[in-house]
Amino acid sequence: MSISLGSTTKQQQDGTKSCDSYLRKISDFPDGYRAYLKLPILESTTNGWIMKIKYSQKIRNFDTSMADVNRLQGDREVHLKNRPHLKKLTSPGTFSLDFTIHHSRDVKKSIHIESIEFGSFRCGAGSGGGGVKDTCEEFISIIEVDSKHQLFDVRLPILEEQTTQPWVLEMGWTKSLTCFKHNGGSTITQQQQWSKFKVVSKNVEILKTDQMFVKRFDVSFKGSEGRSYVNWIKFGKFECRGYNSVQ
Repeated sequence: MSISLGSTTKQQQDGTKSCDSYLRKISDFPDGYRAYLKLPILESTTNGWIMKIKYSQKIRNFDTSMADVNRLQGDREVHLKNRPHLKKLTSPGTFSLDFTIHHSRDVKKSIHIESIEFGSFRCGAGSGGGGVKDTCEEFISIIEVDSKHQLFDVRLPILEEQTTQPWVLEMGWTKSLTCFKHNGGSTITQQQQWSKFKVVSKNVEILKTDQMFVKRFDVSFKGSEGRSYVNWIKFGKFECRGYNSVQ
């Protein structure tokens, strides 16, 4: 399915997104909770991994059987290094970290995750208030690109299972496009001056949270305006805003 035309639009403003959207709580305690983080694996590795998590307030304990833990920066940040039997990561895929956290009982405000670093995946930047801009280009794998055309895969974490409804993907670009294609049985509609698009699958596909959503697209840019960049993606509970033009 493809749509073509041409128009212009101004660059969108970068937005904010909370790292807590990747958190799923299993149980709450008076002084903490048990939960898991489900993060996208953006590159494969057999040599191990490191994860950095920064909280909005101090924590007393961070317990997990999956990694060795070091607490830093006044007990607000934890650095995790994989246990020997958990070195391998395969992309595309998702990684689930099961952990328990404890904090002081006199904490009056909810504790939020301010930032996470996991390979080339980033959310938040320690600015306070629970999250800053995500770079949507991190979820794009470019296959071919020049000043007028781009062939790419979009690779997104599946944050909720879906078995009965068609999937819906919305994407925004910094400049208007002249063509947007997906040859996978879907309907594409243009939403805002050819810089925003909505893609709806014609058939139901089973989406599971231990997998990643991977689809290939082909776009064409207006020759006089140069290359455009993805600056907004929405897919179920997943959303990112912002871009980085440096590849």
